[in-house]
Amino acid sequence: MTLRSWAHRHRVLVSNTALALVLAVGAAYLTIGALRIDPFAQDYRITLRLSDSGGLQANGDVSLRGLRIGRVASVDITADGVEASLDIAAGHLVPADSTVVVAALSAAGEQYVDFRPESNDAPYLVDGDVVERNRTSTPVPFATMLVGVTDLVSQIDPTQLSSIIDELDAATAGGTAQLQAIIDGGGALLTGLDSVLPETITLIRTGRTLLRTVSDIELDITRLAIGGRSLADQLAASDAEVRALLDDTPARLDSAGTAIAENRNAGGDLLKNLARIARAARLRTPAIEALFPAMSAGAGAFGLAGRDNQLNVVADPYPRPTCDYLNPTVSPSIDAMAPPLKYMYCNSTDPGLQVRGAQNVPRPPGDDTGGPPPGATGQERTTGG
Repeated sequence: MTLRSWAHRHRVLVSNTALALVLAVGAAYLTIGALRIDPFAQDYRITLRLSDSGGLQANGDVSLRGLRIGRVASVDITADGVEASLDIAAGHLVPADSTVVVAALSAAGEQYVDFRPESNDAPYLVDGDVVERNRTSTPVPFATMLVGVTDLVSQIDPTQLSSIIDELDAATAGGTAQLQAIIDGGGALLTGLDSVLPETITLIRTGRTLLRTVSDIELDITRLAIGGRSLADQLAASDAEVRALLDDTPARLDSAGTAIAENRNAGGDLLKNLARIARAARLRTPAIEALFPAMSAGAGAFGLAGRDNQLNVVADPYPRPTCDYLNPTVSPSIDAMAPPLKYMYCNSTDPGLQVRGAQNVPRPPGDDTGGPPPGATGQERTTGG
């Protein structure tokens, strides 16, 4: 007996067996492909703590940067929020620093869980790990959005909205001609800008620099505005005085003009005299330049005689020969510890004056070593200048 003849004789059994196989294959496809239930998969479970569900339901997708890696096993209510259990395929490594977002595939809902890590580096989440609430976020509930939209709509004034609609209708009442004119004008504007593109780019860059500069001096502009406001307040408070000043200004300007006109000749004479004085002073500039240093030296010499609020003067009625040394006179306030002077020579030629000191001992005729060396000023000291 051949297989064909056997199948023909038992065609009912063969048909039922084929139907059963098709049913099994279809059920397996629906379970694994459509329902995504894989009894042979090796998953690890992660617990996700949320402040609210955000519409998340069991069997929702779990993704890593948008790529599906698992499903939501369950969503349970806790005392302080919601806990979602996630089954993730063992072949996927999820970084532990991931931020978890409950998002929607479309406006109709279809919420899913998306892991968004900062990097791909370890450590990774393992079976039993818990993602805390501070690293999760959920979308705004639809009911909350509706309440916000309702509040927004309730603030719209129907009368003002009707006025806006009427104005828009009046603006477009001309038909397509006005819209075409606007479009044509915009096209012409863009064409003109294209022809001056380098200048436009330069203008934009310059404007950016200007705006950056304005941003840098924002505090100064703010202070200037505050100061201007204070000045405006002061002017407003002094309105009566300002008005009185403005009312009196023409009369005072007339008085000033009259005074200037009356004293024009005297003012001219004064300027001429000042010019003569300036010319005379210019001619005597050398004398003036010599006068002030002499006055300064005299004041210094006069100051040497003053001490303890007294003026000390010694007078000698009997004339006697004196010796004037080359060394300058100094104030007693100069430090006494200064190095001594090198040359102490008397420049007097009076034969009756006996000058002490070895350097003043009489010398043979022609010996000029008793005086200071050539070029000496009398200010040289033994050490230093």
